[in-house]
Amino acid sequence: MYKHNYIKQTREAKGITTVKMAQLLNMDCGNYCRLEQGKYKSIPGKVLPILCATLEIDLYYLLDITPGATAEGSNN
Repeated sequence: MYKHNYIKQTREAKGITTVKMAQLLNMDCGNYCRLEQGKYKSIPGKVLPILCATLEIDLYYLLDITPGATAEGSNN
């Protein structure tokens, strides 16, 4: 899961419209709005780096993961 509310709050704080964000991410505006609403299980891989760079969001924070942590139940 990802912090969808944080995406919207950050976008609004930067004064970027949903239409402009969708254009930057090469997404349909409706799909971008669904992303902001948390209706996706995950953020598409091609969108993630552009989203983080545009909104200056830390990838780990957005995805709510701890750097260096292993997945629960892994053998590493």
